[in-house]
Amino acid sequence: MNIQNIKSIIPDLTPVEVFVNYDGPKFYSCHDRAGQLYLAYWIDSEEYFTDWLYIRISATRYGEMKSGRLSPERALKEPEDGTAHFVRFGPDVYEVTDLMAQAIHPDWLPPSDFFLPAIDTELSLAPLPAIQDARASFRNILDVAITQGIRKYEISALALGRLLDGIQNTVFALSPENSNETRKVAESVKMKNELFATAAFASSFGVRLKSNEQMFSNESDAEVALQRLLSLFQLCGDPISVSSGLQEYGILARSRFKHLIDLLDDSQASIRLEWASPTGHGEQARLSLQEIRATSAYLSFKHDVTTAKIEKYGTLVGVNVQTNSFALFADDELYKGTLAEDLKHSSFHVPSRVSATLEATCDIDPLTDRTKWAYVLLSCKEET
Repeated sequence: MNIQNIKSIIPDLTPVEVFVNYDGPKFYSCHDRAGQLYLAYWIDSEEYFTDWLYIRISATRYGEMKSGRLSPERALKEPEDGTAHFVRFGPDVYEVTDLMAQAIHPDWLPPSDFFLPAIDTELSLAPLPAIQDARASFRNILDVAITQGIRKYEISALALGRLLDGIQNTVFALSPENSNETRKVAESVKMKNELFATAAFASSFGVRLKSNEQMFSNESDAEVALQRLLSLFQLCGDPISVSSGLQEYGILARSRFKHLIDLLDDSQASIRLEWASPTGHGEQARLSLQEIRATSAYLSFKHDVTTAKIEKYGTLVGVNVQTNSFALFADDELYKGTLAEDLKHSSFHVPSRVSATLEATCDIDPLTDRTKWAYVLLSCKEET
């Protein structure tokens, strides 16, 4: 990286955490627009300028320094890429000098015995392994460990809420009681598959979820739904495989799972899941942010993930060729949508009993988390 690039990046760095504050910040972390972390350490001040030392640092090493395993003195004098930047700020001066690590003067650095204070807000470990808790409580367990950026024991409340909503709604949709054409999950199905947060634990940011119902039979709805969820996550290492695996489920379940992957991508979070059942069954899955992004990008281009053809026998109650719209009453529900190009100039009898082929599309609103259904009437045969 040439000196002009560095000179343009440093003034735009965003502060992350201040470690030493004495008449203003003297030692703090910051990041650039791409998320690269920097340490900024005050060296000295004169009447017309102030000297600083800047180095780049990885998230792993940053965590070691914050946890007290690495001294700031060593982090600053041994930058991982072997380079540092001597920066002079003043009202009429802004100079940046590239340095090799060997040129960092010892007098610029903090004392070697200086360590950051230990963090006393770390989460406790999970009280019991998931399989033991599942057997003891007769409830299915889902441990969710989320890593968002460099924060080890924290997560954005907004991101956590959206991700837990996404997990719960996907479990609802994967219930074996839902048919392939389910548009709305019944309240009875939600009750059987509802998950409750019972503990937070240290595994990045970990949350233990338990099924609503105790399980005294060989299999429950929640067990099947959670097993399906884990199976899909296990396929995400290969986006083509997860796209194929989703075809086993209805359009609502496929759309909900795609939305969950998109939420993880938007939150810039990696995830680890562990499911355990009272019967002794269990699965684990782990997805890096890179794998999540690859899966999200692939599923976004797969039309058949959120779209499917469905057959309906019902009553055609309305057609308007001018507005390119139709209305079909079938299975005690009203389906409204647009006409396929081939049908725009056809004749229809209304009302009439028909066998219809519809193209159904289910999208999840990213803001409200609600399903949005759209239908296209592909063919329509009047029954005599």
